[in-house]
Amino acid sequence: MAVSKPDDKETAMQGARLEYRRVDQWPPPPKVKEMLDGKPSGYLVWPAMGNINTDIPRTAKLTRELMEHTYSGGVKQRHAILVMDDTMVKAKVLGLDGNMVTILAMAGAMGIGLWIFVQKPTDSGRTTLWGCENATHLFLTKGGDQRMLKRYMEIANAGEYSRMIEAIIPTLEPFQFVYLHKYNGHICIVDAK
Repeated sequence: MAVSKPDDKETAMQGARLEYRRVDQWPPPPKVKEMLDGKPSGYLVWPAMGNINTDIPRTAKLTRELMEHTYSGGVKQRHAILVMDDTMVKAKVLGLDGNMVTILAMAGAMGIGLWIFVQKPTDSGRTTLWGCENATHLFLTKGGDQRMLKRYMEIANAGEYSRMIEAIIPTLEPFQFVYLHKYNGHICIVDAK
């Protein structure tokens, strides 16, 4: 998971719960324990931050290195999931839109997934538009207005299930999502509390 905030208590807490290793360089230097016991279940790729003049370039460089290394590994059949929380920040502020679009467009065949998170794709870069239109797994939460609901329906393109999804979304509670597998028709409500 590529982190782009100086502090994120929820990410730190969940990373510890999932036993992810926090690193500030990529690829991470090996640890003796990992050579004996195997790699951790995942990584929080989190640059050291605290200087307003260097945080953006440092974070962009580290995130780019993570994506380039993962993409190259995909050619060698090393499968991975890249989690790009704060997707708009990574696309626009860090200038990584092209890298993320390349992974969305080409890396699926290599077993690399790119998980992105978007509240509203407007002015969020090409990554969000490609991600919303081409995603396999969609998690839709209660939107703000009818326009947002209409956009959800365009993104979901759920065919025979569209009316059901459109009726369910306005009834969702906080932290609930309609999950839709875009190609095989699986639908359920996920309660993330």
